[in-house]
Amino acid sequence: MIPMQARKVIGFAPGLLALMACAAANHASTAPAASTAAAPAATSLPAKDAAAVFLVTLADPAGATPGARDASAAIAARIAACWRGPAAADAPAVQLRLALNQDGSIDTVEVADHARFAADTGYRRAALAATRAFLQCAPFSLPAASYPDWSSLSLSVTVHPA
Repeated sequence: MIPMQARKVIGFAPGLLALMACAAANHASTAPAASTAAAPAATSLPAKDAAAVFLVTLADPAGATPGARDASAAIAARIAACWRGPAAADAPAVQLRLALNQDGSIDTVEVADHARFAADTGYRRAALAATRAFLQCAPFSLPAASYPDWSSLSLSVTVHPA
């Protein structure tokens, strides 16, 4: 079950949260138990699909603090180790805003471009896949001392073939 704090998802269509909760519950029931330090097993794909990983970067790295840069690198490494999904050659980059709790769990996930999410099916698919990956791979191991730097992050997420 997704922790209550991870259920606050902003900018998505009604019913999406239930879909993500079901997907996470299915993933949790089929994946072996793992600690936060160990990466859980990758989701399984049909043999015909090419696997992909997410490249996660700060939306504005030039204006970021060192703590935010370190946190985004740790989140990117966790997502890369934890998540695999079907590759979509034309998947657009998606900007997400994350609000994180001090323990590294997700408080909220918001798609930055609401209009594009509503109008563009490919963008919506990429945003939903990225959101599922973040919810499945959280909590993230981040230094508590720099919490003010990473409590709120704007990240760019791009799908790349594995």
